[in-house]
Amino acid sequence: MVHFLYNMDTAAPAVVLSGLNSQSPGAQLVPFSTFRTEPRVPDEVLKKAFKINGQDVQRIQRNLGGS
Repeated sequence: MVHFLYNMDTAAPAVVLSGLNSQSPGAQLVPFSTFRTEPRVPDEVLKKAFKINGQDVQRIQRNLGGS
């Protein structure tokens, strides 16, 4: 599972510490786990993270078999 965090405070940097429960957590297909996950990653987050617009988000989701 791909995790994401979004720092709402634009005046201060964020620090993240993450851990996995295995030495070999397996492979992730990032396009599917980002654009086709349930619950969905909010479109606003995808647009800002990948510097794309709403039409691009919809096109990528559609091309990956989503709505």
